[in-house]
Amino acid sequence: MRATLLGAPRPFWRVFAVQLFTWFGFFTLFVFVNTWVGRNIYLGSSSAPEGSESRRLFEAGVRLGGLGNCLTAFVTVVYSPMITSLLERYGTMRTYAFSQVVEALCLFAAYFIRGTPGQAGPSVWLKTATLVTMGAFGVVWATTMAVPWALVGAALNRRYPGRIGLFTTLFNVSQSFPQLFVSLGSPWVLAKVGGDVSVVMAIGGAFALVGGGLIFALRVDLFDDDVERPAVFELDDTVREEEGDGRHAATF
Repeated sequence: MRATLLGAPRPFWRVFAVQLFTWFGFFTLFVFVNTWVGRNIYLGSSSAPEGSESRRLFEAGVRLGGLGNCLTAFVTVVYSPMITSLLERYGTMRTYAFSQVVEALCLFAAYFIRGTPGQAGPSVWLKTATLVTMGAFGVVWATTMAVPWALVGAALNRRYPGRIGLFTTLFNVSQSFPQLFVSLGSPWVLAKVGGDVSVVMAIGGAFALVGGGLIFALRVDLFDDDVERPAVFELDDTVREEEGDGRHAATF
């Protein structure tokens, strides 16, 4: 395991770091978005008795949240075919960072978009703002399902084409660890802020913003040919691959 971790090329860890912060934000949305609409936009309560007005409002909010999720999927489908052209025109770092900024803005907006006490129901403007915020996440979803994996695949294909499966499996940790972190940490945050899920989402936005900064700080670029393998792990020029077990001789 130690050899595997040290053996990952430098670009792999750069993208890993960005993806890690991206998914901190993602998972706050996945877990809390419908609750956010039901509580913060419609001012309903999931714990209210069946048939009560508060419960009715919450359920109406969940239905609007479902519509917002459909809009996210629609934007993802529309934006995905555009990514290649955007990468070629604006470069990897700008295109990738743009999605991080969109993610951060959407999650920050969740804190400010909320209903007014005493309202009979959310206004048309409030519903529209909610749907636009959720729909914009399609830009983020389309990008993060394509660009990070292309970056990792390109780096591994240049250096370790025989070990792509191993390293892409390791790359999944950048998505699974944030899920674990949010699942364990969000109850503590919610207990401190009176159950306001928008606070957790805003914290996720801060993580996304850090991820966007890392793209430039670490120079994460798909078209950067100056990719060096880590000094801590260099394959010998006389690398041997033994038939049957696929083991490599390496020098440290």
